[in-house]
Amino acid sequence: MLKYPTMITALFISLLLLCTLWDIKTLRIPNLLSLGGFAILLTLQWIIGEEFPKSFLFSAFLSFVIMLSLVLGTRGKLGMGDAKLTLSIAGVLGLYYWFISLAIASVIALITALVLLGCKKMDKETPIPFAPFLSLGAMLSLWLMKEGYFAL
Repeated sequence: MLKYPTMITALFISLLLLCTLWDIKTLRIPNLLSLGGFAILLTLQWIIGEEFPKSFLFSAFLSFVIMLSLVLGTRGKLGMGDAKLTLSIAGVLGLYYWFISLAIASVIALITALVLLGCKKMDKETPIPFAPFLSLGAMLSLWLMKEGYFAL
């Protein structure tokens, strides 16, 4: 069962859609969206919850560290905006469903890149915005969580 009120879920999906559109257009995700969205979601979680949302922060921090290592390991092929967007995704979904969302995003991005390469619509150096894939993975994971799939 989904553990977040409709307001947080709607804000989360809105944030994902805004980041997706911005990343597609500019290949960047502004801090105002990624970090501002995170701050708003954290604040709402704190207001709605009965205590400070420690698991929200723990999930967000750990996912950011993992994504930061990927950003550094890929030498900038994956952007810092993607790592900052991960703060909100992992905070809302929790680490378990964040990993599922990251796997979904990676597989869909790989398939998309292979199709575009095969159709000669891009070459190996063409940048691809990753926020759309992160967002799609997060929304699918949110649905999986709501429906009870992969529940622990």
